[in-house]
Amino acid sequence: MAYLLVLMIMLICDSTGQPLYNNLGYEESVDNTLTCYAEFYSRELQLEKQIKKLTKEIDYLKDWTSFVNSEYWLGREVGTWNDAQASCKAVDSKLVEIESEAEDVFVRALAMKLTGSVWLGGTDFGVEGRWVWESDRSAFSYSAWNTAKGQPNDYFKQNCLTLSLNNNLTWFDQNCDMTYQYICERNFFPN
Repeated sequence: MAYLLVLMIMLICDSTGQPLYNNLGYEESVDNTLTCYAEFYSRELQLEKQIKKLTKEIDYLKDWTSFVNSEYWLGREVGTWNDAQASCKAVDSKLVEIESEAEDVFVRALAMKLTGSVWLGGTDFGVEGRWVWESDRSAFSYSAWNTAKGQPNDYFKQNCLTLSLNNNLTWFDQNCDMTYQYICERNFFPN
């Protein structure tokens, strides 16, 4: 950043801080020097804005993994389903919504990088047994419940979808107040 500031001064002023266009009298020279510094300050503010914008874009892309038309981020901290959902919203995303077998395999591979069970974006909180994706309340077009273990079973009000670590990262319903890690998803090409 210091190199940019020096370069800007060099483009606007000479080595003594005088404007390059200065061959004038003292008063005009002072006015021109003030103008020179005002222009410098204005350009410095523009550069700071550009740097902040680029930093935000870099942070936006950091630690995200792409698959088809989505990007995925691993939430390594544990939280309730609502906490996980809020954390995803904070990074302009949602809890992952699995819409195909290929995406299911991909998400399970991502979940293996975590250390526990993982929250997904599904719930049947509104109507028991009617599982929907929370972001748009659409019914599942794909599911991979562990039916061999009787899932989903709504045992003690289990209304949130998880990949259960104790069951080889298969789909289980779980009490939403349990604390798990999570995976966020966002569109690769945001609107």
